[in-house]
Amino acid sequence: ALLKKDNVDLSKFTSTVVKSETDKSIDEILAECISAIKGYNAKELEAILLNASTKFTQPILIEELIVPLVYKVGDMWHEGEIRVANEHLASSVIRSFMFNLLESYSLNDSAPVMVSATPRGQEHELGALIAGVVAASSGWKVIYLGSSLPAEEIGAVVSHLNAKVVALSIVYPNDDPHLKHELKKLHQLLRTGISMIVGGRAANGYLDVLDEIGAVTVKNTKQLRLELEAIREHKYN
Repeated sequence: ALLKKDNVDLSKFTSTVVKSETDKSIDEILAECISAIKGYNAKELEAILLNASTKFTQPILIEELIVPLVYKVGDMWHEGEIRVANEHLASSVIRSFMFNLLESYSLNDSAPVMVSATPRGQEHELGALIAGVVAASSGWKVIYLGSSLPAEEIGAVVSHLNAKVVALSIVYPNDDPHLKHELKKLHQLLRTGISMIVGGRAANGYLDVLDEIGAVTVKNTKQLRLELEAIREHKYN
């Protein structure tokens, strides 16, 4: 989860508090995104995100705007504040925006490979796509496979491309017995030395099997960056 920022009363300081201004801008942009989603205005949402991408660094854009926006949309849908159509519209625009970010990175053939996907039964793909963008910005060649992939398919791609990392996103549900079987199967298919990194809102529901297969669980994109850096330094330096 993102760290909660302290509220700062600028009138008590003579110096400029840059971080507070940035936080305020993020909050305003997030509110604008929600308004566009509620109004079924895909073009406005896309324009807001594109403008934000020119204003903020990529880590801030993803960690303080995109991730909270995805969580907020999910919460509003579950609580009945928005319709399924609103959620689908938001997901479509955010997916397109993130995919364009992913495609904007041009890496050489010597870059280590990471495969990003959601396992079978996991239909929410934005977490896996966000993980791919984070990895690409950290110097990884990302192969994004999309949602609900059987273990055999993920394993085949990893083997064919000699990938070093598999990143999986688990969002809903948090108690699928079939998913535990899929995770164990994927672990069996991966050769020794390949790292599996798992994140998402429902990942905690599978900690027993994730610990059993030696997967690394991450709670946010900052932790994902650190894990990828550690893996790369250990294996490629």
